Amino acid sequence: MKTVFYITGTSRGIGKALAELALKDENNFVFGYSRNQTINHANYKHISSDFSNTESLINLELPVKPDVSKAVLINNAGMLGEVKPIGKQSAENIIKTHTVNAIAPTILTNLFLGAYDNKNTEKTIINISSGAARNAVESWANYCSSKASLDMLSRVVQQENTDSSLKVFAVAPGVVDTKMQDEIRSVAPENFPHLKKFINYKKENHLSNSNDVAKTLMHIIKNPQEYGDILMDVREL
Repeated sequence: MKTVFYITGTSRGIGKALAELALKDENNFVFGYSRNQTINHANYKHISSDFSNTESLINLELPVKPDVSKAVLINNAGMLGEVKPIGKQSAENIIKTHTVNAIAPTILTNLFLGAYDNKNTEKTIINISSGAARNAVESWANYCSSKASLDMLSRVVQQENTDSSLKVFAVAPGVVDTKMQDEIRSVAPENFPHLKKFINYKKENHLSNSNDVAKTLMHIIKNPQEYGDILMDVREL
């Protein structure tokens, strides 16, 4: 089966791990969206992207591969934003965080479904959500709410497309050892009451590996009919 992948945030972390895993199969082609290119492969095409820039999102393109049996969109790119209570946030940060985490995935989903508007191509959308989308975390209002938006987008899109050719999932990957965790551990203690807990995740080796998470996500992609829930958590699979 020839499969085309559209993966955001492929320069590092889960996005890069997913792209590299997909590229192990010569029948797969990957379009990677990120600011920087860190993957070089004959079946990989880098699309330079800044998802915090609304002008670039307006002009965003999704190249179509007409000869594929399956198309996969993985909205992985995301940002934590400022870790501060509401009332101490900058307007710029609020706009930027919601643009990257909620608006960009919605635009890509819209482009993806428009490009593959047929029942002959099997389609899977994986939105990388977060436990923070489903549980309130102090000082993470923008991150929590923008990821919750991604959860609802997933539910609505699946409800709009009830035929078997499309499966949509919003998957929380757990606490993964990525740059975002570095950002959390560097936050000023007075701005984040849960700082010590996240420092201990690293100290006590409780962080998941990006490659392991990518393998779980790839199993979902290869076997979407095995999963009935739209909202999922890697730690429960």
